[in-house]
Amino acid sequence: MPSYPLRAGDLGCQNSEANSDITEQEIRDMATYQRWIGIPQRSEYQVSSAKVQRGELIFRDLGCSSCHVIDKIPFVEQDNMLPDEQRIALKALRIESGGAPDYPFVSYLGTDLLMHDMGYLSQVAKAPNRTGLRNANGTVKPGYNSFIQPIRTPPLKGLRFNRFVTDSNHNTTRPISKGTPADEIVPGCDFLLHDGRACDAVEAAYLHDGPAVKALGMIDRLNGLSVDEIRDLRAFLYSL
Repeated sequence: MPSYPLRAGDLGCQNSEANSDITEQEIRDMATYQRWIGIPQRSEYQVSSAKVQRGELIFRDLGCSSCHVIDKIPFVEQDNMLPDEQRIALKALRIESGGAPDYPFVSYLGTDLLMHDMGYLSQVAKAPNRTGLRNANGTVKPGYNSFIQPIRTPPLKGLRFNRFVTDSNHNTTRPISKGTPADEIVPGCDFLLHDGRACDAVEAAYLHDGPAVKALGMIDRLNGLSVDEIRDLRAFLYSL
């Protein structure tokens, strides 16, 4: 890895004394708090929508749920990523629920929390002979792995709130009046993917690449969808 000279701020941080104001237990308490922050639940109105339900079937059929996992995650008592006190608490909740193996975990998180080669989407370094970087199936050739930056599958949970943050629904600075003609409404942008290049969830799906996407044939399946099916898929994604 290349080394860079330390800046004034870096030197000040490096030479500062250890922070004695925060104890190890306080850090653990903060981590515990973050683990138990409530996750936004889906709207019952949207979940009951036929359009959303059809969109979920399309989402699964495309193979999106292979990485953007929307099924419930089972509780694993031997999970060594959890502190003992958390494991005991989760076990107690499972017993209280009558032994349901997936309680208290929620569904529709939309991620497997794993790193994936996303093709040119994640190719952040300039590789020599770029056209010869991959085999026909999309797998990186030996010697080129250092030019690929894997990306963690982002959760889709809460995607419906993204447009309120980015103002892509014109909710704050440019509210749309009810009388505005449809052809005068300028579409906004949700700024999705790691660099914000996708303005819409379906557009983000089209920009997926890499060996897993090629193996699933996801892009070909997307291209085979009708306009109504695309709308159903979008309705499901923005119900999360």
